[in-house]
Amino acid sequence: MCLAHPPRTAQLRDPRDSTTPPGGPEAAELTSVAKAYIGERATDIIQDCVQLHGGISVTWEHDIHLYLRRATVNRVMFGTPGEHRRRLADILGV
Repeated sequence: MCLAHPPRTAQLRDPRDSTTPPGGPEAAELTSVAKAYIGERATDIIQDCVQLHGGISVTWEHDIHLYLRRATVNRVMFGTPGEHRRRLADILGV
């Protein structure tokens, strides 16, 4: 690792630093962007994993079915990608 260029993680907020507010003005925007992307892609990626692993992926011998359930439940609990795109459009005034 080149020490002349610090890693990008050094630019992230330190949770122990009380002078930095926990959410900036763009926090809601970035959250909706991430949730819209992950909410849409997670189930597609996990469905591909189920197809790749075949029958064992839907049995108790492998955890892929648990990940698929969790991704589906999270989509319902925390908002669908469409809801987050609408929220993002409202934030941006589009």
